[in-house]
Amino acid sequence: MGLARVKAAAVLAALAALLWCGYAVPAVVWTARRAPRPEEVAGPVAEAALVPGAAAWGDRPSPALAERLEGALTLWRAGSVRWIVLTGGSGHPGAPTEAGVGARYLVERGVPESAILLEEASRNTAGNLAGSRPLLAARGIRRVAVVSHGFHLYRSLLMARDLGLEPVPVAVPTRWLSEPYYTVREALALLPYWAWERWRLRGYGPGSAAVLDLAAAAVALMAVQTAYALWLLRSRRRCPPGSAPAGVSVILPIKGLDPGAEVHFRHWLAQEPGVPWEVIFSLQDPADPALPVVSALARSAPDRARVLVNPVREGLHGKASNLWHGVRAARYPLLVMADSDIDPPPDLLRRLLPPLADPRVGLVAGLPVAVRARGLWGWLTACGINLTLGLQWAPFQDLGLNIGVSGACVALRREVLETIGGVEAFGPYVAEDARLGILVARAGYRVVLGPPVPLEVGAASREALTSLISRGAFMVKRMSSTPHRTALLSGLLGPYLLLALGWLGGDGLVAASGGMLLAGRWLLSGLFQAVADPGGWVGGLLPPVVEAMALAVGSRAVVRNEVRWRGVRYRVGPDGRLERLPDG
Repeated sequence: MGLARVKAAAVLAALAALLWCGYAVPAVVWTARRAPRPEEVAGPVAEAALVPGAAAWGDRPSPALAERLEGALTLWRAGSVRWIVLTGGSGHPGAPTEAGVGARYLVERGVPESAILLEEASRNTAGNLAGSRPLLAARGIRRVAVVSHGFHLYRSLLMARDLGLEPVPVAVPTRWLSEPYYTVREALALLPYWAWERWRLRGYGPGSAAVLDLAAAAVALMAVQTAYALWLLRSRRRCPPGSAPAGVSVILPIKGLDPGAEVHFRHWLAQEPGVPWEVIFSLQDPADPALPVVSALARSAPDRARVLVNPVREGLHGKASNLWHGVRAARYPLLVMADSDIDPPPDLLRRLLPPLADPRVGLVAGLPVAVRARGLWGWLTACGINLTLGLQWAPFQDLGLNIGVSGACVALRREVLETIGGVEAFGPYVAEDARLGILVARAGYRVVLGPPVPLEVGAASREALTSLISRGAFMVKRMSSTPHRTALLSGLLGPYLLLALGWLGGDGLVAASGGMLLAGRWLLSGLFQAVADPGGWVGGLLPPVVEAMALAVGSRAVVRNEVRWRGVRYRVGPDGRLERLPDG
């Protein structure tokens, strides 16, 4: 996994443990200190005193059990309770039960047997309380004084409330037990309580409780994934510059003049990789409005800029055709392919290219971060890009999973491109960048996650957003592996399915599981978007809208088997290949 990732995992685990202890330990200690001692209770406090079980040593109570029994005895003698409920079964077959040993102890001290209720089947605190409930209900008792050691009261009170009781805490002092040790033990015991015991006590079936537990685990994994994605974003921003291992040809496939594109082109020409290099502007239409702009830029830097205008090559879509002509004309062994909406920082090439000095590395993919969004469609587009690439793709790519790459800005060696079959091997596909990454990985090369690259969204448009969503839907449908596709669809649709099943079946716990998954996903997604692009924080409020659009637009595109890209209509083949359709 790599030392840095191991450290990141250790930090996340330590943070999770600290957060849990930050809740559990203070709760246990605060409840213990707030509860009165038996001798401090004045007057009737409850109808019954309930004593959770503790160990019995043969036919004698252990010192810990004796301390709890003495507390209940004090309450009974003071008239604070009428009944004493003793709980706990036997640790070994044939041995006396904890409740039975306690009963003899109290009878010897003057408590009549008629005032003692016995629960002798349970083996833990949850069983103590659940088994006592029928005894109390038969006598119409709801208000009980839970008599136990202070560290044990917080969890006991939670369980009693789950059973519909009205518990009153009474803390007995101890001379035999280590309070720090048992406080930590109780804090850890709260984990299984929150995971399954509370739902069983509330009367839900094990299946419903298991669904909720799985949903909680899924939200926790999403939180870990979000933290890892944010760490990647920060760590890659600090990626130090280095020297490019060879000469570089930057190929910019262009169709139309996007807002801000001229500034982006100038920033590409201002790069200083420290080796011979060039920028190739590759277009397909002599009437393209971007042609005068890039031609003027090329004239201003004749030593490093060239302009190509070629018709679309048969069998390729427009962008892939521009790349094919650009690769064919490139002079240098390192190739960088970038979209026109990428706004490169001054040192991008010096940070993107050094990993290619390792012959085992076949491709470096920059991490696109959508920035400077304006208006509703811009915010939606930025949110969709950041959640898809930054939150979902980047962590798994960094962990070495072969799920393709984002083609917004990639760098590779020409020999690697030739090994996989050139642009023709990935160019005809709806998600050509994803296929490029998969082919490079299949050829035995490593695919490395590079530094963040700002992707200026601007005002965007509805058409651009729907095209992006449609192509993403086809990538999942036609080009993903079965496990990958199953995981994506389960994660997307699972919460809605749980909500529907819970509502139709009248199971509130299953419905709550779906709601928790949706709320967790939307909150974490919004957090990531707000951190990734602080200037576009409005996008952090839009994950539910983006998700709804992804479901509606993606489903419609797949049903119609059609995608529109840069004004051109395509039919998508069974393997993800594009076939251009007549205009109209």
